[in-house]
Amino acid sequence: MILTSPYFVPDETVLLSMVMAADRGVDVKLILPKVADHFFAAAAGRSHFAYLLRSGVEIYLYQPALLHAKTTTVDDAFALFGSANLDVRSFSLNFELSIMLYGESITQRLRAIQQEYLARSEPLKLADWESRPAAKDYTDRAVALLSPLL
Repeated sequence: MILTSPYFVPDETVLLSMVMAADRGVDVKLILPKVADHFFAAAAGRSHFAYLLRSGVEIYLYQPALLHAKTTTVDDAFALFGSANLDVRSFSLNFELSIMLYGESITQRLRAIQQEYLARSEPLKLADWESRPAAKDYTDRAVALLSPLL
C-alpha cells in the first residue's frame, strides 16, 4: 500500500488502520512533502511519525517540491485518487472528492507514478527521527492538540 498526501493530520481511525495493516505484514508506505506549505498541518502530522515508524509504516519525504498528489494504491487491484487529504478536515468538513478505481491495469499506472515519487524521496529512519531536538518534538505535539481545527 502506498499513500501520498500533502497534508497528513490523521484521526485515530486512519492511524489505527495504517498501523494494523503494517502489523498484518502489509508493506505500508506514506509519501509526504519534505517541505510543507502549512506549518501547523505539517507539525500535527509529524507528531505521529515515531508511532508509525515503530509500527512498521515506512515514511518517505518527497524532495523536489511540494507534493500535492492525493493517491492510494493497494496491491494490484485497487486505487484511489482525488482531492481528499489524509486529514480530519477532508474527511469531516470539506467537500472532497476521490475516485475509486478497480483493476490491475489502472492500479499499476498509478503505482508507477507513486514509484517515481518514491525515487525522488528520502526514507525517514526511526533512529534519525528520534534524535531530533526535543524542542521540535514538543512543538509538534503541542500543535497536534489543534488537529481537530486544522
